[in-house]
Amino acid sequence: MEYLIYESSVTGFFRLILVILALYIVYAFITRILLPYLLRNTLKSFQQNFVNPDQGYREQHSRKKEGEITIEYLDKPERKQRQTDDEYIDYEEIK
Repeated sequence: MEYLIYESSVTGFFRLILVILALYIVYAFITRILLPYLLRNTLKSFQQNFVNPDQGYREQHSRKKEGEITIEYLDKPERKQRQTDDEYIDYEEIK
C-alpha cells in the first residue's frame, strides 16, 4: 500500500490564502452590488403587478367618448345541479 503524504509548504499556504481571499471578494461583490440590484428589479415588477393587476383591461375600456354608456355583463358561473343516480330512502330507527 502506498500512503500519500502531503507536505506543507509556504507557497501552498499562500495559495490557499489567495483562493480564500478571492472567494471572499467574489462573495462580497455579489452580496453588496449584484444581489440588491436583482432584488430591487424583482420587487419593483412584483409591486407593479400586485398594485395594478388589471391595468391593461382598464386602459382598453377607458377610451370612451364623453356621455357614452356601455353595459358590460360579467359571465356568472352556471350552477351545476347535483346529478346522482342514487335514490333517497327513508329509514326508521329500530330500537
